[in-house]
Formats: sequence, structure tokens, C-alpha cells
Amino acid sequence: MIYYASTMAGTQFIISNSPGDLESQLQDLTEAHEATVSQLSQSQRQVTNLQQERGRSIQGSDRDGGESRHRLLDLEQENRTLRQKVEPVHSGFQ
Repeated sequence: MIYYASTMAGTQFIISNSPGDLESQLQDLTEAHEATVSQLSQSQRQVTNLQQERGRSIQGSDRDGGESRHRLLDLEQENRTLRQKVEPVHSGFQ
């Protein structure tokens, strides 16, 4: 039996039922999962840093408050998008 699947990036690949192929595919999916979790973690750190910058901006110690706010909103949206993509993949590994 052959199954078709796709990654979050939209790349399609074939899943077969051969043990060797399944082990290789599992390794590929595990690596993709780890990379996605790493990217999510990095995005969360960026959001935290921007929130701290925003706090300093509000206190008057940072002059680019508008730019930081825009970057913060963009990263928060990216973070939400990544969480939505990671959640189904992450739940499959539990």
C-alpha cells in the first residue's frame, strides 16, 4: 500500500509500507519536526525580545517604538502560524 503525504512546506512525498522505507521516512519526518520545533522556539525568543524592547520603548528609552511594535506583531503572527502547523505534527509524535 502506498500513501501520499505532504510537508508543511507543501512538498509531497510517498509513504510506502516497506520497513526500510518507513524507517527512512520516519527519520526524515523526525528531522522536519525537530527543525520546526527549533524554528518555533526561535520565534518565541524573538517575540519575547521584542516585548522587552516594547516595554523599554513605552518607558521612553527606545526611539523606534513604532518599528518594534510592527516587528512584534509580525513575529506574533508568525508564531501563531507556526504553532498551528506544529500542533498536528507534534501530536502525532506523542
